[in-house]
Amino acid sequence: MERSRYARWFQQRLDKICPQADLSHISHLPRETGLALLQEILKTGCLSGNAANILLARQATAGLPADWLQEALPLAVSCLFQEPEWREWEFRRLAEMTQGPFPACFAWLTDYVERFQDPEIQEAIEGYIGRL
Repeated sequence: MERSRYARWFQQRLDKICPQADLSHISHLPRETGLALLQEILKTGCLSGNAANILLARQATAGLPADWLQEALPLAVSCLFQEPEWREWEFRRLAEMTQGPFPACFAWLTDYVERFQDPEIQEAIEGYIGRL
């Protein structure tokens, strides 16, 4: 019941950007629309502490075309990593979204967050890479 409420709210936020968007065809949308949808997905999955939101964002990400995501992620990730104390958390959530289904995005992500020179992020990266 609670998950369906979060799913409804998530869909409403996506619909405000592009009503009835089919995320599997996001590459056919105008670039700005696609990036706005991706940023909403990233914020839902990486800035939330709610498990339902995290899972909804993972599911939405899993349905995105890999080549499109690889190009769009570097442009959309600006909505994350704004507050240093949350960077590790945001990295972990985004790593969970990308590590398995999108290895090129995961590789880009690890390179991107290394620039923060944060020991906690570095430890998290090593943990994820150790699982490969």
